[in-house]
Amino acid sequence: LLLVALVGAELAVRAIAPQEALGWGERPSLMADPKLGWRLQPSQTTRLRWESYDYRVTANALGFPGPEYPPAKAPGAFRILVTGDAFSSAEGVNTEQAWPRLLEEELRQRLPNTPVEVMNFAVTGYGPNQYAEIIQDYAPTYQPDLIVVEMFVNDYLDALTTNDAFQATIGFGERSPDGLMGVLGLTHLRQFLRMQVREPLAALIKNRPEGHGYSLGNFTFLERDWAAWADGQRAVEARLRQIEGVANQTHTPVMIVMAPAAPQVCAPRDLAYYPRNVDLSDTSRFDLDKPQRLTQSLADQMQFT
Repeated sequence: LLLVALVGAELAVRAIAPQEALGWGERPSLMADPKLGWRLQPSQTTRLRWESYDYRVTANALGFPGPEYPPAKAPGAFRILVTGDAFSSAEGVNTEQAWPRLLEEELRQRLPNTPVEVMNFAVTGYGPNQYAEIIQDYAPTYQPDLIVVEMFVNDYLDALTTNDAFQATIGFGERSPDGLMGVLGLTHLRQFLRMQVREPLAALIKNRPEGHGYSLGNFTFLERDWAAWADGQRAVEARLRQIEGVANQTHTPVMIVMAPAAPQVCAPRDLAYYPRNVDLSDTSRFDLDKPQRLTQSLADQMQFT
């Protein structure tokens, strides 16, 4: 009876509040890649549902979101190559609603006599290492008229993280959370209890911020004295220099779009996961604009927009 009750609770959590268990919630849509670390499953549409997410990601034959265009541009066409992470791929909305798709439609309306192609090479979790590889591999082939690199505040850590480490975090070596053993192992129930009960209780008892909320809000990258700032800045600069080299060879301008962390643009009351005991007005601990200032400085050095 206890086993039946536990499995019933597991199935209830899966139906009502599915969790991100045994790796990333996006894992069913991803495959390992020897160079990039991972990409989307080519020519596959996958429904992804966990926590507040419920959306479909559609990959082209190359393993990237959205339509695939031939290498040769149509006469007079204006082509944009976009790369970035979950904000551009775009996590949380169906692929046709990702901003590169909306940008393409908007530009086509504004430029009715110009064929416009916005190629989306963004995949959830990508960072500067992947951005540079994407541009090095695909910009010479597709000859874009503009390269757009969407960056995020955590790129200063992503640039220091190896593909092997990312693949382990994604969960490529883990069993499927949706298989029989995943159900009997109570993967969603245990994750739910950890996130909703154990961690908040421990944070309350120890009078410290909740780790999950701190991670979701990317508060680490708003810390003034985060230990990896110097190493991260050097790694990001190296990758942007690599992009600069390709852009110079192909004579393509580069634009950097910086996505903000949620606490940079949302009040604590707007974020259900906002952790306890975090005061962003404490300037001795936090510097809210530091990721943007660093990125702007690097972009200026390379004459990126």
